[in-house]
Amino acid sequence: SSQGPKRHTMPLPHHALLYFVGAPMLLLVGSSQRARALSVGVVYTPKVLLHRAPAAHPECPERVSGIREHLLSQDAKVKLEWVEPALEASSEAMRRLRGVIDEVHWDEYLRELQLRCERGGGSIDHDTYLNEHSFDGALAATACWVEAVRRTLERQEGPSFALARPPGHHATRSQGMGFCLINHAAVAARYALDYCDGVERVAILDFDVHHGNGIESIARKDPRIFYCSVHEGGIFPFTGAASDRGVHGNILNVPVVADANWPVYEAKLDKAVLPFLQDAKPDLVIISAGYDALDSDELASVALRPEDYGKIMKKVVSAIGRERVVLGLEGGYNLRDTPLAVEASLQALQAE
Repeated sequence: SSQGPKRHTMPLPHHALLYFVGAPMLLLVGSSQRARALSVGVVYTPKVLLHRAPAAHPECPERVSGIREHLLSQDAKVKLEWVEPALEASSEAMRRLRGVIDEVHWDEYLRELQLRCERGGGSIDHDTYLNEHSFDGALAATACWVEAVRRTLERQEGPSFALARPPGHHATRSQGMGFCLINHAAVAARYALDYCDGVERVAILDFDVHHGNGIESIARKDPRIFYCSVHEGGIFPFTGAASDRGVHGNILNVPVVADANWPVYEAKLDKAVLPFLQDAKPDLVIISAGYDALDSDELASVALRPEDYGKIMKKVVSAIGRERVVLGLEGGYNLRDTPLAVEASLQALQAE
């Protein structure tokens, strides 16, 4: 198809599929769509497992395979619909995806990244590795994020979660870093703005323990994207000062101290994060869902427990509803507790 980006012609029907805690959900959809809307979509492809370090590394395929195994087990208490992204190179979905990636990242960076993978891989920096499958794996991960947006907005099938890796929120227009190659959240936001009817404003909430410098750098130049990061201050990537709001006022950085626990997060959410999200009046909320603020995670010093991520999501749902929410996996490196934290997040998004 030669059809270009959509034109904003009609608003999203938020009234038809809007859920608030304590209130019933009004359903104006068919029975099969109703069943899907009551569940949470999980977008996954095995291709996100192909990116692997030559030696032991915290950003490993087992992060995703462990989450998937837990969510598929009888222990998980959440109703899910499993979805695969369209990855055929000739498909319209992939054509659009590559076009939006080209909007977000510089051509020279993408060409060099692909070439290095074709030559066998190597390292971008001391902690960001490549193998021969890394470019395709990162592309598949971005496709998962975009398919989550399509399920939630275009098909109106309820909230969705992109179970994908490597993470993306540190990747800038011109550079991969911090385990990240392609900025999935930024691409997903731009896809929604370009192709989803009625989407004029997108909010990104990043609760990874590390500041998402890559997303922020892209949001700075696009006043339609509102970026909020809750992160441990003073650690990699050493950005995200509370005083930095961006020239458009569309940035909110909320640093927390080492050993911050749920009461600290709850206060930050109530006083700063949720008012920012509500004031943005977004047509879509993308959550860069990093689970490395867990007390058991060795990459930082914050002290959340798995169930606290469910509390975060319940507050988000109570503030802005559930039907416009898309999550995607960022960090989270404790292989025992991260699956439990993911489950808690998705359970909070499930319609009651």
